[in-house]
Formats: sequence, structure tokens, C-alpha cells
Amino acid sequence: MKKALGLLLAALLAFAGYWLWRGSGSTEPASTAPASSPVIASSAAPLAPGWPQGDALRVTLKPDPGAVSLTKALYRDGDAVLEQRWPDGSTERWWYPPSAPSRYVGRDGREALAGVEVAP
Repeated sequence: MKKALGLLLAALLAFAGYWLWRGSGSTEPASTAPASSPVIASSAAPLAPGWPQGDALRVTLKPDPGAVSLTKALYRDGDAVLEQRWPDGSTERWWYPPSAPSRYVGRDGREALAGVEVAP
């Protein structure tokens, strides 16, 4: 009985050692998910007057099918701006201010305020 218990303990220790050794020597990333970029370079097109700009926490999200990228910027005062880029160079933007109606700028450059179109 002691011999069987000793063999079982040795096998468990060997397995644990192999598992730790295999995990520590790996040079590949732990997940295959795309790495998110916390910082984004300047926007391709300037934002309309009044839109938040400056320092923000920026994260990369999964874009819509066919889009190149989707980023979300969170500003200190509570504003959130989403920007989606397309292969043709156009962008879509959504602005969600904390205490005002949301705004949207389409790929054609037209701006809409909570469902009402605003001149470009």
C-alpha cells in the first residue's frame, strides 16, 4: 500500500513539474485574441466643433463586419466617443455625452443629433 501511494505521489509531482515547466517556457501569447491598443493616433478627419478632444482612456473593440477598426474613447467628464474606420478611409463617430442628446457623424460627413439631421 505504501509503495502504491509513493508511486501515485511521484506521478502527481512529475505531472505538476511538467505542467509548470511547459507554462513557464512558452514564448507564445496566452490567448489568440487580438491585442488591444490603449492609445490611438490622431483621427483621420477633424471632429466637429464641440466634440470632446484631448486625453482619454482609449480601447479597441471588435468592429462591424467589413470595418477596419472600432475604438472607444472615455473622457474624464463622462463623455464617450466611438469611432469606426472603414477600408475606403471613411469614418463613423458616435458621441454619448452624460447629460445631452447623443450625436452621430456618418461616413458621408453628415451629423445627426439624437435622430435629427444637422448640416455638415
